[in-house]
Amino acid sequence: MDGLTDPFVFSPVVYTGNGTIARINAAVAAKHVTPLTLELGGKSLVIVDSKCDLELAAKRTMWGKVTNCGQICVSPNHALISPSALPRYVEGLKKVYKEMRPANQGAALGSDLYVYIIDLQHFNRIKGLKMSQLGLLDKTRGKILIGGRIDKEVLKVEPTVVLVKEGDVLLEPETFGLILTIVDLKEEGFVRKACDWCVS
Repeated sequence: MDGLTDPFVFSPVVYTGNGTIARINAAVAAKHVTPLTLELGGKSLVIVDSKCDLELAAKRTMWGKVTNCGQICVSPNHALISPSALPRYVEGLKKVYKEMRPANQGAALGSDLYVYIIDLQHFNRIKGLKMSQLGLLDKTRGKILIGGRIDKEVLKVEPTVVLVKEGDVLLEPETFGLILTIVDLKEEGFVRKACDWCVS
């Protein structure tokens, strides 16, 4: 882009998305000394304590995860759950998922109402189709609690809930897809650990 067709020449630019494209935009904006605002993806956390309404927490989490297949910046990436609440919370997620995507309507993969991953590159990032290109679901050492099925023909990934330990590959990037990672934390010091996650 250059001259009159270049939007960076005329007005401030606001970009929401990932760091790769942000760097390209920043370089072009710098060339024209154009004001630039970057809103880069985060790792939206859900923190669930055993004293909360676990069914409501599960419902709100699943709604946030399946909206546009998790391809929105406010989609929850990680859930920090008090271990004593974990079994009831996971059961709540399963119940809500079945209500949202009934099996008799094709569940997630068979439903016409269910959107797909935006393109093959992002699909492969979530679930690689080649041994040379492993996706996040291929690399994790976590245990899949819900979902995990894919339909590569139409780029659909079933909402997937994975229980992981600290340091797992799913905790590194913003997933920007249908993977909800539940971090397996100890009850002792749970609140402190959750607070540490919020500021890291």
